[in-house]
This record gives sequence, structure tokens and C-alpha cells, in this order.
Amino acid sequence: MKKSIVIVGMLAVLVLSASAKSTEAELFNELNAAYQSGSLPGAVEYVSQLEKNYPRSLLLPESLCIQGESLYKLGRYQESIDCLSKAIPLCKKNPHFLASCYYWRGLSYNKLESFGKSFDDLAVVSGIVDKGTMYNNAVFVSGKNSYCLNDLQKTIPLFEYVVSNGSEYSVKDFTFALIGLFNCYNASNLAEKTVAVFESVAEQQSINPVIQKSDFNYIQLLAGDGYQQAGKYKNAYDCYAKVLKNAEPDFAAVGLQKAYLVASSHKKDVGQDPGSILSEAKDNLVEYPNLLSEFWTRLGIDAFNEGDYKKAGTYFNNAEETASGDLLSLIGLYKSELVLVNGGTPSAAEELLKSAATKSNLSAESKYFDNYNSAYLRLNFLQEDFDSIIKDYANLKKSDKISKAYADYFAAVANYKSGNFKNAIFLLDNIKNVNETMTHNVMVLKALCCAKSNRLSDAEKIFSNLDLNQTISDQERLVYSKVLLLEGRLNTAYRQAARVKNPEGAYVAGLALFNLKDWKTCDLYFTKYLSSKETDFAANSLFYDGYALYRQNKIKEAARCLSDFTNKYPDHEMAFNAHIVAANSFVQQKKFSDASIHAEQAVKKSSNQKQKQEAVILNAGIYSDMGNYSQAVSFLEPYSKGNDDFSVQCLYNIALIYAKNQKRSEADEIFTKIVNEFPGNPLAEESSYRRAEIYYDSGDFKTSAAKFQTYTGKYPKGNLIDAAYYYMADSFAKIEQSDRAIVQYSTLIANYPESSYSYSAEKNLVTLYRVSGDYSEALTQARKIIEKYGEQARKDGIPSIISDLQRLNGGEDEQVVKQRQLYKSAGGVSNPEGRGQGTKLASLLFASENTQKEAVELAEQILKIQIKEENIANENVHAYSNAELISEYYRSIGKNKIAAEKYLEAAQYARMSSSDEKAARALYGAAEAFDAAGMKADSKECALKLKELYPTSSWAEKAGDL
Repeated sequence: MKKSIVIVGMLAVLVLSASAKSTEAELFNELNAAYQSGSLPGAVEYVSQLEKNYPRSLLLPESLCIQGESLYKLGRYQESIDCLSKAIPLCKKNPHFLASCYYWRGLSYNKLESFGKSFDDLAVVSGIVDKGTMYNNAVFVSGKNSYCLNDLQKTIPLFEYVVSNGSEYSVKDFTFALIGLFNCYNASNLAEKTVAVFESVAEQQSINPVIQKSDFNYIQLLAGDGYQQAGKYKNAYDCYAKVLKNAEPDFAAVGLQKAYLVASSHKKDVGQDPGSILSEAKDNLVEYPNLLSEFWTRLGIDAFNEGDYKKAGTYFNNAEETASGDLLSLIGLYKSELVLVNGGTPSAAEELLKSAATKSNLSAESKYFDNYNSAYLRLNFLQEDFDSIIKDYANLKKSDKISKAYADYFAAVANYKSGNFKNAIFLLDNIKNVNETMTHNVMVLKALCCAKSNRLSDAEKIFSNLDLNQTISDQERLVYSKVLLLEGRLNTAYRQAARVKNPEGAYVAGLALFNLKDWKTCDLYFTKYLSSKETDFAANSLFYDGYALYRQNKIKEAARCLSDFTNKYPDHEMAFNAHIVAANSFVQQKKFSDASIHAEQAVKKSSNQKQKQEAVILNAGIYSDMGNYSQAVSFLEPYSKGNDDFSVQCLYNIALIYAKNQKRSEADEIFTKIVNEFPGNPLAEESSYRRAEIYYDSGDFKTSAAKFQTYTGKYPKGNLIDAAYYYMADSFAKIEQSDRAIVQYSTLIANYPESSYSYSAEKNLVTLYRVSGDYSEALTQARKIIEKYGEQARKDGIPSIISDLQRLNGGEDEQVVKQRQLYKSAGGVSNPEGRGQGTKLASLLFASENTQKEAVELAEQILKIQIKEENIANENVHAYSNAELISEYYRSIGKNKIAAEKYLEAAQYARMSSSDEKAARALYGAAEAFDAAGMKADSKECALKLKELYPTSSWAEKAGDL
């Protein structure tokens, strides 16, 4: 309080002394004296008096400049700004005063944090004054202004000037500029400049350590950032490590964080284990025990994730020394996991986890509370204590997303193991946005649950997506293939199972192929499974393989394989089927004794009446195939005494055996019994039909016709009605009752046009009509066949039949028609056989006046080929016939000269065949034709030749009359 009174008194004195009217010069001198003596309040007051008393004084600009500086130094920054703002217009003609005004106003603006205005004023100063104290300080403060404004481009050159001229500045200002410059460089991706400047400063600091230790530690941190940005990670780590080792705890903590990050992110470049530097510097961080624990824990987690469990254990032990609370809980989680990865038991891991929970005072409020409960669930899962999982799951808080996800997963597994698939799927559907491994496990478990609960389509879709993403394991692919198999997607099931390395994959692939009836390929897969020596599906594989061999008609291999199956697995559920197929395999090899052994076993292994009946019928059939008919009948008779369907079937088979043994009357008797006594049984109709069939097969067509007629009368809509009509008609045809045959064939065609017998019936009708001479009806029927059956009829030669019928219907002789067909079927003129048939055809055609011309044309066509050098030796007989036929034709139409020449040709061919009679006859014909042509000399010459060659011939005697 006394000090305040003194100051007020002094101001009063000043005011009193100034109150007297002083001259302008006196006031300025007093002002200057106060300013020079450091009496800044007095200087400020004198300027105010001068401005008030002499507002136009020429000394006012300098005075206001002094007043503004004094106000700044007194901390009255806004008054300084106001004062200097008045002075600046008055000082425009005096650069010195003008620069001073801007300088002090700029400094005042800086103090008031008007950095933009301060920067602008000091920029004016830098443009007015030469280098020196004011210039240097203006540059420095301008740098601070732009730095505060985060204008890095403006700051960098200003602070670069300060750093480059460090001797002109105080250590404090130099240090500030250096720190600011490094921050600007690093923020502007100019880290190389940070590195270059730091290395120069560090060298100077090592010689003359003028920068305070705390400031230099900060500078080293910034330099480390620069080195890291420049990709010089080892240098960065060294900078951080120096701070970590030597700096005060605050900086050491920052250095620790940065050293850890660069060392863990760039291990190869740094080549240092962050744990080693932490061990060396831990004494420097005693004030930060939690930080130490945190970083030891970080190092432990890193080592754990890298699989270096030994080092992880050491780091977690170090962290545990100073850790507490949640951090201690986290360490416990990892140490419990280390027990497992190092081969310890889940129970040991659980004990450690419980101990850690106690040490850390774990409570429901802890952020690791659910992690612990999830870990307990997992350990229970590993110990397959699924009841505990379901029980503990209900008590979980499940606040943490990841912990909840794991808890849901383990609970889902427990429900799956307990058969509660619906609840398991519900839990799995709640798990969202977790890591890839968990997502994969969730999808696999859901697929398994869907498969178990018969939601095969859902399971298949999940497995399909997993397969597309290539995240499916061999075992999961096996399950996928089974789901596809159950879903009936056999081709896809096979493709997936074929990719499974587990031997069971070969078995599933075989099953898929078996159901696809790809017997050859499934045989390969079942063989592959059997060769693996696995036993779970060995029995099934052996049976399916045997059956596949049977379906490939590899009868011997099938019999051997199925016999092996029945020997190894006599009580297997498929033993009956194996015996049945094995028996059939031996039957096809005609090894009836072996077949009978299996058939008898099949009777014993039958598990129901249906199987037993099948085996009985098979066994009887085998006896029959062996020719042991009496044994076959004796075997069936005990089963034929009842009134049930199987008894009727046995009776029926006894009848078939009698028929096979040519005991038709006995067979007929039993068939008749079935028809009469069991009319409602399906075999009654069959028996009626078989009564007729056994006589048809034996050639007794009269009896078969009658019995087929009986069948059609009793079963007009029977299953075998069309066959009965067909064979009845054929039977009538065989006993030459064509009319009745035609009626039955016509009935079949009219009533059962879609029957497989209709086509043959229609063809047979054509034949019957032709045989009976009704060529017109036969032709009509044949044309119907062409119209109805098209290509099939054409391939069967119906067009040729139509051609023949047209000739027959036109009056041509049947023999000629048949010969035409023989000529055509023999190949016509293209080969010797055809030409021979053509020669006969020409002869038949020549017999009718209507076809003589056709006969001559055919004979000439054939003869032209027959007389070729390569053919005449073998075809001279037919050549003679054709030449003679041509000769007779020309003789008949009065062309005697041509006829005579052809007769001479005929004689030549007859002589080649050594036929004297034919040669003599031809020579006589030539002589006669020449005579008729008025060529007497030629006629006489022929006659003389005839008498010379064949003097005893009757034709020579005739020639004497010419």
C-alpha cells in the first residue's frame, strides 16, 4: 500500500511540474531526459503535454514514437498501438521514425496475439531498415507470428534466417526458431532439411552445449521425426533412444513411445529390440510406472503375435512388476494364453487366469471383465465342458463387442454339441463384424448346424460362399460334399469330394458317382478308399464297388468282390443285397453251384417277407438254369400251397419251369389253375397268355391260336392284348388260315395303333394279301405303311415291295416280279451275280409280247459288259443267252441281217462254253437269217460251217434244206 502511495505522489509531482506553461523545446527536453533515464511513465506524460499544448509541433512525430515505445515497454499494448497509429502518418517523411513506429506497433500487436497485423507491420520494418538489431528482431517476431498462424510457407524462410544467423540472437530466440523450423519442415514434408540442420546443430552442441538440455531433448525428438519421415529409421530410433535414456521423465516417456513405434514398424531397418532400450532406460521412467507396464505389455503382445512366446513371457513378467488394475488383467489374459501355446493344459491356463483376476481385483466394471468370462468359456470349450459353457454364458455382461462375439461362438458350439441346432444358429446370427478367422468359424459352424437340422440348402449356400472365398479347409470341404450329396446335387458333390485329401472324400465321391450310375468312375473311387486301409466305410465301399463292377458287366470281378464282402461282413445290413447280386453274377457265368450258395444265403439273410420271396424265386431260377427242374419245383412247392400273392407267384414259376422242361401239359394245367382259382391276381392274366405262348414256342400253332383267342376273349383290355392278337394272327398264318390271320392283324392295327406290334402286323398283312393274290389290297396296305411310318418303312424296303405290287397289280407274272427283285438285290449290272440274274429276267420278260422290248434293252445292256475281255471267260454262257435273245428279237421284226450277225456272236459264246448244241443251233439261226435276208452265199457258208463243225447235229441236217 505504501508503494502505491509513493507512485501516486511522484505522478503528482510530475503533473505539477508540467502544469506550468513550458515551452515546446523545454517539454521535449524533459521528455527526452525521462526517456533516456528510463522514466517511461514520465516520458509518456510529457508527450501527452506536448501533444496537448503544441499539436502542430515538428517534434511531435518523434515524441509520439517515443511515447508508443514507452507504452509497449510498460505493457500498455493497446495504448501503444493507438499512439503509434497516430504517429505513423506524421512520420512518413522520416524513415527512421516510421520504421520505429511500425516496429513497436508490430511488437504490440504480437503481444495482443494479433499475429496477422503484427506480421504486416514488421514486414514494413524489414523493408525500411538495414540489417541490425531491429531488423533481426523484426524477422524473428514475424516468424513467430506466421508460426502462430500456421502459415508454414511464410514461417520457414524467416526462421531459416534466424537459425542461419544464430549468433545475432539470444539462445532462447534461436532455440524457439529452431524448434519452430523443424516443426514446419516436418509438416511440409521437408524432412531432409530437418535432418541436415539438425546434424549441423548437433555437432555445434557437442562442442559448445549452449541449448538447454530440455530444449535439446525436444529438438532430438523432432529430428527423430524428420529422420523417420526421410526413411532413415535407424537414425530416428537413435534420436528417440537418446531422449529415452537421458531426458527428464516427461520427454523420456515421449521418446519411449516414438522409439517403440519406429522399432516395431521397421524392425529390419532399426535392428533393435525395443525391449532392450526399455530395460536400459527404465530407471529414467520411475515416475511413470504405468507407462512402463503399458509398454512392456505392448512389447509382450507384439512378441506373442509374432509367435515368440518365450520373449512374450519375459515381457509380460516385466510388465507385471509395476502393473495394476486393468493392465494387470490384460497381462493375465495373455499369460493364460501362453500356458496353452506352450503346451499347458486348459485347466492350468484357467488356474492362472483366476489368479490374475484376484491380483487385479477384477470386477464387473473392468473393461476386461467380459474378456475373462469369454476366456473361461473358451477354456471350458477346450475341456469340452459344454454344460458349463451354457451355464456361464447366461451370466455374461457381454458389453464388449469382441468378447460378446467369442462368447456367442463358444455358446453356439456348446449348443451344437448338445444338439440344440436352432439355438446355436440364433447365437451365430448375432455375431457381426469380427475378424476373418472368427467369421470363417462362425460360417462353418452355421453350415454344420444347418446340415444337422436338415436345412441342406442353407448349408450348401454357406459352404459354397466359403469355397468361392477359398477359405474352406479339407475337413470342411468333406462336410460340404456330404451336404451336397444329401441335397441330391450329385455332380457338384462328386467334384467337391474328389478334391478332399482325406480318404473319406474318395468314399463320398464314390457314393455320388454311384447314385449318378457312373459305375466305372465310382469303382475307381471305392477302390481308392479301400486301398487307404481306412475301416470306417470299408464294408460299404466293398459292397458298392462289387455292385458297380456288376453294372459294368465285369461279372467275374463283381462275383469275387461281393463274395469277399459276404465273407468279411456276414451280418452287414447289405449282406442280403450282396448275396443276391453275387448269385446273379455267378448265374451269368453259368456257375450255378456258386450262384445257388449265395441264393440260399440270401434266403437266410432276408430281413423281411419281400426279400425272402425275392431270394426264393432267384434260388428256384438258379436250379432251373442248372437243368435241375425237379429240384427247382420241389424248392418252390412248399411256398405254393397258400392263397396269398407269393404262393401264386411260386405256382406261376413252377409252371414256367415245366414249360422250360417241355412239360407243356403240366405247365398248362398250373396256368389254368391260376386263371380259374386266382382270377383277381395279376398273374391270372399273365398265366392265360403263357398258356398260348408255350404252344406257340413249341410250334403247335393250331393250339396256340386257340389259346390266344381264349386270352383275348377273357381279357379284352389285358396288358398283353396286343401281343396276343399279333401271335394269334401269326399262328393262323402258320397253319395257312390267311383269312383269319388277316382279321386278327386288322383288329390289332385298328384297336392298338400305338402298339409295338402294329408295324410288323401291317407288314405281315401286305405279305398275306400278296400270297392270296389280292395285289390291289396288298398295294393299298403297303402305301399306308409308307405314309404312316416314313423312314422306317423305306429302310425296310417297302418302296421296292410297292414297285413289285404295282407290276403284279398291272398283270405282270409273279415269277417276273420275283426275278426283278432278285436282280435288284443282287446288285444289277454292277457285278457278275447281278448280271446273271438280269439274264434270267430278260429271258422271262421276252416270253411276254408286252415286255419284249424291255427284255432286249436289258439283254443288250448286260451283254455289253459281259463280252468285255475281263468278264467273257466267266460269263460266256449268259452272254450266249443274251445274244440269242437279241437275235430272235431282230429276226421277229424282219431285221434279218442284224439277226444273222447276232446269231454268229451267240455261236461264238456257245463255243467258248463248250456247248455244241447251242453253237450248232446258233449257226443254223444265222444261216436261216442270211437266207431270209436274200444273202444266199452267206447263208450257204454258214450251213457248210455248221456241217463241218457239227456233222451229226440235227441242226446240220436241217441246214441241208436251205
